[in-house]
Amino acid sequence: MNFHFDNFRVDPKSSSLYFDEKLVEGINKKSVQILAVLLEQPKQVVSHDEIISRVWGDNYTGATAQNVAQYIRKLRKVLSEIEPDKTFIGTSPNRGYIFERDVATNSLEPFRHSGSGLTELADSAITPADYEPVPEPVQGRSLRRWWWAVPAIAAIGLIYAGLTYFSVNEEDRVRQAVQESQFFESLVLYKDPKSFKEDALDKYWTTELDLNSNLDRKRIRTGVKGLIEKGLHYGNETKCEQFEFQSVEIDAKNEMALVKTLEKWFIAVYREDGSLDKNKYVGPYFVSYVLRNVDGKWLIERSNTARANLPMPRLTSIEPQTEVKGGQQFFVTLLGEEFLPQSVYLRILGEGCPEQNPCIVPNSALLKHSKLSDKSLEQVPLTLARGDFLIYVHHSENHVSNPVGLKVP
Repeated sequence: MNFHFDNFRVDPKSSSLYFDEKLVEGINKKSVQILAVLLEQPKQVVSHDEIISRVWGDNYTGATAQNVAQYIRKLRKVLSEIEPDKTFIGTSPNRGYIFERDVATNSLEPFRHSGSGLTELADSAITPADYEPVPEPVQGRSLRRWWWAVPAIAAIGLIYAGLTYFSVNEEDRVRQAVQESQFFESLVLYKDPKSFKEDALDKYWTTELDLNSNLDRKRIRTGVKGLIEKGLHYGNETKCEQFEFQSVEIDAKNEMALVKTLEKWFIAVYREDGSLDKNKYVGPYFVSYVLRNVDGKWLIERSNTARANLPMPRLTSIEPQTEVKGGQQFFVTLLGEEFLPQSVYLRILGEGCPEQNPCIVPNSALLKHSKLSDKSLEQVPLTLARGDFLIYVHHSENHVSNPVGLKVP
């Protein structure tokens, strides 16, 4: 998929920037990759952490907001040299960056069928543009002198077909390993957490040199332990509502693979007595998986999750439900639109809640104490000092509402 804005085009696959369909020179691939992340969410704040996660991927050690800023400066310089009268990238202080212009996309790229969906052709694939016109045969010219080439051409064709088959087959095996691992985790392990055995993970995840070296296995162990301690398990209604492969990349030696997916799950959680504890949606979110080929079997070595596009919440008013008084707990109702109960949380700025360390009401507290819907957050408990406060509704760091003021006497 390519991104278009003004007279520019960005090809994320090759990390290339074009202006009037001419390749822009003097821009490094990292800057183009950062630009592509911003173009996915135009006119929205994209945090430093999300940029680092998406661009540096699993090699993010040492990458900081300052590194991102350096590449952004280079990117702005190149864009301003081409279009000096236009501003493309804005800054949200201490948060991230915003691509400020309209963006269009297209996905008119060649595809092939791989047995489990459509996948992009390799960079070396032949397209119609690669062929030159074949001249008409010259009258009387004998073609018999080319008879020897027929077996060679046939052999090349068979070799190419064989390579294509095995390449596609390897890609299918990688896809299968990823999808089966996630279904096993959510639809098998968490449905019966007490039956968990460590060696069951060996089928889908790499083994560990020490108990906590594979963070995915550690996360699963923690999840199973938490369910057991709380006397909970996933119910039969739990299902995967969306599992789309965004890309599959395998190195030339078939040793490592990088897979990106878009996933959304519906989860029903039950208590031991069979009563429903809660229902919740998880996602949609992007996941990057790194797989290693171990003795001919693809196993997950690590993964990284990033939120997909979420609606932007809008806060219209705050209504006290009990007396508002500094230093004492009181309850309020927040009214607005596009609230997501499964991910919403509050950030508060004011006396004792500075920008660098704001007061937070986490989603877990809201789910426990408040009544949540897409247009209201009722019975929200707050304890604040006297003063003037600004309250923001968040779905994630990047998806934040407008602030509404609250005066605490």
